[in-house]
Amino acid sequence: MRKFLTLPVAGLLVLAVAAPVLAGPNTSNTSGSGEVISGELAVDGSYGYFMVFQENNEPGYGDLYLESGAWVECPPPAEGSASIESRDVTADDTGPGEGVYGFVGTRTYGWAFDVEISLSRRLDIGTATGSIELYTETVDECAGTFGEPTFEIVALSVSAAGQGDVVS
Repeated sequence: MRKFLTLPVAGLLVLAVAAPVLAGPNTSNTSGSGEVISGELAVDGSYGYFMVFQENNEPGYGDLYLESGAWVECPPPAEGSASIESRDVTADDTGPGEGVYGFVGTRTYGWAFDVEISLSRRLDIGTATGSIELYTETVDECAGTFGEPTFEIVALSVSAAGQGDVVS
């Protein structure tokens, strides 16, 4: 009886030791470092944000979004035309009152690549250089018209200064 039980127990021990090895690693080394410069703009009918990121001295990346124009109350649709609801204006675009609002203006968006970031020791001053693919389009959400985006690759040069008591 003892010999019969020893063999199955020994087999289970072999499986218990071999199973984690056969399953592969369940952890990964995620240590490293990265640098980020980001900001927002909201002035005189323009709103946007910008962010660049570089990790472990690899080429960095980022994105940009900027819209210049206004959110306006859309006029009621003309008799026999498509309703406002069938356009790209959603219920979230409504404001105070009963009207439907849409954006009319220009949108610019793009993705930065080959970005190099440099931060001061105190992390209060930073620069970023690289290239960025920019797309610019005209938008009239009330009319449901969107212009064909223009495309260009331009040099990227950012200089930022941190504000406040704690900069991180």
